[in-house]
Formats: sequence, C-alpha cells, structure tokens
Amino acid sequence: MLLTEPELNWLDDKVNKSDLLGQVFTPGNVAELMVSMALDSKPKTILDPCFGEGVFLKVINRKIKDASIKNIGIELDPDLYKGVRMELPSFNLYNGDFFDFNNEVDCIIMNPPYIRQELLSMEMPKFLNKGEILNRLPLINTNISPRSNLYIYFFIKSWALLKNQGEIVAIVPNTWMTAEYGQTFKDFLLSNFWIKSIIQFNKDVFPNADVDSCIIHLQKDIRSIEKHSNMISINQAISKKELEYINQLIYNGDKKLSVNKVMNKSLHLEKNWFNFFKKKTLFDLENKMVTLDQVAYLKRGTTTNYNDFFIKNNFRLVEKYPNYFMDIICSPKDIEGYTTRSLLRKNYLLSTLEKKEQLPLELNEYIERYEGEVLKDTKPKTLYNKIIKKPNQWFNIKNLKSAPIIFSYIVRDRKKFILNEANLIARDNFYEISPKEQVDKLILFAILNSRITALFLEDTGRSHGKGLLKIQKYELEKLKIANPDNIIEQDLDRLAKLGDSLAKSVEQNALKYISKIDRILLPYVSTKLNVEDLEELLRIKLDSRLNKKSGHLKLVSE
Repeated sequence: MLLTEPELNWLDDKVNKSDLLGQVFTPGNVAELMVSMALDSKPKTILDPCFGEGVFLKVINRKIKDASIKNIGIELDPDLYKGVRMELPSFNLYNGDFFDFNNEVDCIIMNPPYIRQELLSMEMPKFLNKGEILNRLPLINTNISPRSNLYIYFFIKSWALLKNQGEIVAIVPNTWMTAEYGQTFKDFLLSNFWIKSIIQFNKDVFPNADVDSCIIHLQKDIRSIEKHSNMISINQAISKKELEYINQLIYNGDKKLSVNKVMNKSLHLEKNWFNFFKKKTLFDLENKMVTLDQVAYLKRGTTTNYNDFFIKNNFRLVEKYPNYFMDIICSPKDIEGYTTRSLLRKNYLLSTLEKKEQLPLELNEYIERYEGEVLKDTKPKTLYNKIIKKPNQWFNIKNLKSAPIIFSYIVRDRKKFILNEANLIARDNFYEISPKEQVDKLILFAILNSRITALFLEDTGRSHGKGLLKIQKYELEKLKIANPDNIIEQDLDRLAKLGDSLAKSVEQNALKYISKIDRILLPYVSTKLNVEDLEELLRIKLDSRLNKKSGHLKLVSE
C-alpha cells in the first residue's frame, strides 16, 4: 500500500498537487455532523481513506476516548500525511493508495477526491490511472459508467471493505443524482446498500469549490427494498451546535430542515433524484388534482342548539307519530362499515313546520315542557330568543335535506367517507357532501376513500389532542383529490363498481377495495409512487399523529 519512490517523486514535482489529487477539504462544522452520523452505529473500526488535513480523524479523536476502537487513516499526499501523523500518533495512519488497502472495517467516513474521468489517464501514476484502479476493484453486479468520476470508485472499494451492516458517511458533489453517469452509480447503491439519508446542501459548503455537495449515509444491506430514505434539504447556514447530531434534527422535525421520507422502491423509479428534495414532488397537484369544492357542494350537518330536546333514541312518540320525526345520524360510532344502511343505533330528529296548536296533544305537551325549561334557564340562548320571537313555531327546523356522502369532522385512524344510502339527515358533527351535476356519487365516494385522499387529509386537518384529527369546513373544501375529469371512461366505470363494493363490504374487507381504488387512481396523480409506497407514506403520517407529539411533519403538500 505504501507509495513507491517514483510515485513519491512524481507528487513532489507537482506544483498544482491539490488540483491533481482532487483535494477539497471538509469544513469543521460539516465534519462534526458527519462524524456524529458515523458514530451512531457504534463502530469498532473506523476508516478515513483520504484523510487530507485530518479533520474527520481529529473530531473522532476528540469525541471518542475508547482505546478499543481502531482508527485507521490513509492519505496519498506525503506532506499532509506527515502533518496529521505528528498530531495523532496513536492512530493507524498510512501514506499510501486506498485501492491497495484490504482490511475489513465497520465504518468508513470520507470526502473522496473529485477527479473527472478524462484526467485518470494511462500517463498518470497507478493511483490516478483508471485502468490500474479498475484492476484493483472487486467484481460487482452493476456496470459502472466509464464516464464516472474518481469518487465513484472510492464507493465501490469502500463497499468491498465493509462488514455486513457496516456504514459509509461521505460528502461528494451532487451531480450524480441527475447526470447520465450517475444512473449506474445509483443502481450500484440501490443493489448493495440501504440509503439511510441523503443531505442536500442548498448553500455552498466548500468556499473554494464550484459544485454543490451532498452527504450520503449508507448501510451495507441488500434487503432494503421495504425501507425508506430520509431526503433532507438544508437551506441555510446552520451553526455547529445545530449540525452536531442530524438524527435529532430529523426526528424532531426541525424547522430548518425539509425532510422527505422516500421508499426505496421509489428511488428505483425516479431518474432525477433532485426531485425528492423539492416540495410537491410526489403528486402532480396542479394538473391532475382538484379541490373538493370544485366537484362537490359541502355544508355542515344539522345544528339543533338543543340536542336533548330534538334528538331521541327509542322514543315512544316516534312510534306513535312517525310523520313528525326523521332519521338522523349522530355519530360515526353508529355506523358499521361505509354506508348508513348498516347502523348500530338509530336516532330520530323532531321535524315539523306545523304550529303548536296543529300538533297532536302529546307532542304539544312534550314541546311545552321543554319550552318552560328554556324560558326558566334563559338558555340555550339561541332557542330562548326564538321562543320569544316565534312562540308557536320555535321548534321548527327548516331546509332539512340529506346528502349522498357524509364525513365526520373529527377522525382518529380510519378516515371514512360514508355513502348515505339510507338518505339520513346528518348531525352537525358531520359534513354533508353533494356531488355536482357532472360527478357520479359512487365515483366520488371511491376517490374520497382512497389512500391518496387520506394522505392529503393528514396535512389538511390539525391535531385535536389524543391523536385526533380535526378538519374545518373551509379546510375540507380545499382538500386535494384526484380529478374525475381526467379519468378515462373505463376507469370511471371501475371506480363506480368499486365504490359500490366498498359500501356493501364488511369492515374487514374494506382495505381490499381501497387498494384496488388506489391502483386505478395513482397513475393519474403520481408517476413516482406505487400502492405500497402510498401505504408507507400514510403509515408514517398516521403514526406521527397518533403517537404524538406536536406539530405536523409535512411530506407531500407543502
């Protein structure tokens, strides 16, 4: 691994040595962050394959006093090597070529050299000769692009040295996320690692470099297809203290960070990974989605101002005078499944436009008894004022009309839109939704019960304590849903049939139909997600709310 005499002489001869070796040194605060990430896995052997001025090694030396941890460093430049060697005599440091190193390690932290492939020519010494470098790399399943920068080969060599579940924390230019040569690098990463995090800096990290940078945090693990990656944007200069431990910033939802959790499967589908750091990246909100008030009319359910008087359950007068009462749904708990045809409990609303003297005697006596209580207590104030103004008709409730779909304004885990097949009046803890003329109610019912809608509901509503989600009427009106006008006739027919099947289904089978609805709708609103990704995104949001926790971590709609 040690450099030969000709190689040392070649380096000594070069005035522009730092340019030839791709040396751009890591700022101290970024090194602090990267070391904190690397040490999180509690490695026993740590390697810096190109330690330069030794910034990572010095931070490690300050943070770790455990003599059992083996710290290894390799540096090609003899002058830099000598300086760090004097400062860290207890470390295992080598002046040599990383591609000749063959010892197994737990963790690699690096700022690998940035050298374009055109400069890795046959005229260069062994350590800058692409042919010689490739000869010393392990066999891999991915065909790496011949246009790859030198730092790409550092990752391949690092993978070969890592133990299973070992980790890499590296800072590199971010061009690989969109460049043509970067596609084969992404394939290599996805085939051999769990990409735990990518941190994209939107400010210059290196003062003297003209490329933007990112930190990649990898774990050697080929079974990562069901895991997610944290895609993190840092949009402003952050102090050393704030950078020290990135995991705390991620999971506490620090306002300075924009975090997208992306399923590994989605990384396989997307060519341009910059899209994962942008807002509104997962759904086409402008062209493929509409707000609910564009396709339906919404109103709050019936408010009585005195439920004990107006609403009754198992009331003898209902059986005796059924023409004076209407069926009313009062609570989501009264509904079994997704339709009002399946009720666990029935309630009845006193509903008439007649005057007191026109009513049957028993009903009149019932009304006057409650009227006396209101006048005595002077509350509820609204009804008290009505009795004063209209003593013979204060109990009349006008404009009662059922809506085809209803939705509770407070939900917990399952966000169910209910098909109102029994044409019930809904109480004021529901919203009543009536599709506009061009929209079929079963199609809208299916769209509203998709996981796509559920995902946007999580961002639309607000925490109401104990994990509950509360949605105001104006918020529900602006809820983003798949646009029915964009859906082809064949899929509209399928959605209508699935909506009908969902309404008839028992609770245990409902998710089967919802998944089928999702499979139809997803291609219309997102090219980046499949149903499994959608389930995972919704699970993350739901867990965040139910376990919580304060504030919302917005993933899709900010």
